Amino acid sequence: MTDRSLNALFGMDRQGRDWAVIVQCLRACADGPFFPESEFQTLFGLTRPEFRELAAEVVAGAAVIDAQDAVVNALNHLLGYPHDQDAAWPLWVSASPDEVSHVLQRCLGSMSANPQLKTLEAS
Repeated sequence: MTDRSLNALFGMDRQGRDWAVIVQCLRACADGPFFPESEFQTLFGLTRPEFRELAAEVVAGAAVIDAQDAVVNALNHLLGYPHDQDAAWPLWVSASPDEVSHVLQRCLGSMSANPQLKTLEAS
């Protein structure tokens, strides 16, 4: 079986700051006040319970096929969706929006540098 964990997908150390930011962002999306229920599935392609389950698997280090999409969507939507929850941000995510943006760019850069990663999902 191909390793689809975040370490394999993004070359990321699970003890590093990027990992901590990703975990916080996944939890913020799954359980925080940032996205209305009526739009959640449209934004993430999953219901909130499905996203919560996927996020828990990613956080646990499981080999999850949709891990890349979940991570990129979480970071991107927290940064770009007009959630009007700036006051709630520091309650869920210890990183500033600028730091989250840098983590997102590193994830996207890793995906661009390793185009075979997206093809792993089909294997």
